[in-house]
Amino acid sequence: MSPPLHRVPVDISRLKTPLKNFLKYWEEKRGAGDVLGKLPQRLPSKEDMDPVDFRGLLNKVMLFEVLDGGEDFKIRICGQEVREILSLPVKGELLSDLEKQGIVVADMDAFRFVISSREPLCEINRSMAAVGRPYVNFQSVLVPLSTDGNLVDFLMGAYVYGEN
Repeated sequence: MSPPLHRVPVDISRLKTPLKNFLKYWEEKRGAGDVLGKLPQRLPSKEDMDPVDFRGLLNKVMLFEVLDGGEDFKIRICGQEVREILSLPVKGELLSDLEKQGIVVADMDAFRFVISSREPLCEINRSMAAVGRPYVNFQSVLVPLSTDGNLVDFLMGAYVYGEN
């Protein structure tokens, strides 16, 4: 088992504008929580995330269903640009099945970090080797979603590829 993941907060001013807007949108959907600050903020659901509101990012978005508390993840939505970069038809696939085939779509430890922290994870200057292609740089924002406002049962990621 790998060591616990610790992330340093990212200076979001370094995020590309579409990702800043996506993060701001998620925060607006999250709301302020209890006015006295005694209750944790409610997490938005996947239904709260209206694609019309971030249509410019739709081809860069993935939606993952959390299975067994984060033991595995099922890809529910995969935007066209992400599919092209990954060179795979990945919708409906389990991440564990893809990893068994030697295809790493996502960092599952990072996913588990978002589930446990209930906070977004922003990554800048990451790189990955897409299948059959050279390394590609990307920035990403991964946000937790919840059907009941509390338990994280979906994750949504937005990815911008290219120069960072």
